[in-house]
Amino acid sequence: MNTLTSHAAIFGALLARDMKVLKSRLRSLVIDSLILVIIAVLVFGNLLPMMGMPTKLIAPVFLGNSLSFFLASLGYNWALRMAYDLKFDRFISYFLIIPLPKPWLFAYYIISFIIEAAIVTLPMVTVGIIALGNDFGPINEGWPIFLCMYFLALLFWGLFFLGSAFIYDYQWFRSNMWARRIMPLFALGPAFFTFNTIATIAPAISKLMFLNPITYVIEGLRTSLLGGTDYLPLSLCLSGSLIAIIFMYIRLHYGIYKQLDPI
Repeated sequence: MNTLTSHAAIFGALLARDMKVLKSRLRSLVIDSLILVIIAVLVFGNLLPMMGMPTKLIAPVFLGNSLSFFLASLGYNWALRMAYDLKFDRFISYFLIIPLPKPWLFAYYIISFIIEAAIVTLPMVTVGIIALGNDFGPINEGWPIFLCMYFLALLFWGLFFLGSAFIYDYQWFRSNMWARRIMPLFALGPAFFTFNTIATIAPAISKLMFLNPITYVIEGLRTSLLGGTDYLPLSLCLSGSLIAIIFMYIRLHYGIYKQLDPI
């Protein structure tokens, strides 16, 4: 067996192990996603339109708020386990002695998260669209483009949270990650409205939102699935998401060096 084949076999065995663990947690994750879908349908499909929210905002708010927030929640819980391990269990030390290069090892972590998040959230999106029915509005026929953008969103969140687990101390991560990192991203991004809406009302603030990486991720999900001119152009969202992913990769590299290669 050559080196590449050996690495691929070990990589596959690690992923197979994670899938077995995921199978034991799948029921709980599915229940969580169904609860979120029910809440989203009730709030965005019924309550807010009754209070005056235009029905054309149902679909973009569902994608930008419910879906993206749940991805962030999954990423936080996943990274919290990693931060705990780095602080206490140090099970990662076992992985480091496996005959697998570090890039392969951390690619395994990211791919494992992507698979888990996709298994849980793609059915959630499907059920949400079906439940909202005509209120969701017309759907763009470019499903491959949406799935590509969806993969970039999962990759962004995976790199963001894994990097955070390596950069921040466990106690800081557990106590401050939501308040100081995740919520500002959502509050200062287009999660609760479309980018064009805020650009019309507050142009200066909308320019600052270009500095927020999830602006491109959220608007990319919207424009790839819904189409139209109400969102940022897909080309801008793809390029902005790719730049954000590169930045998150550099940030993860720094965190790994900080944790695993102390001077």
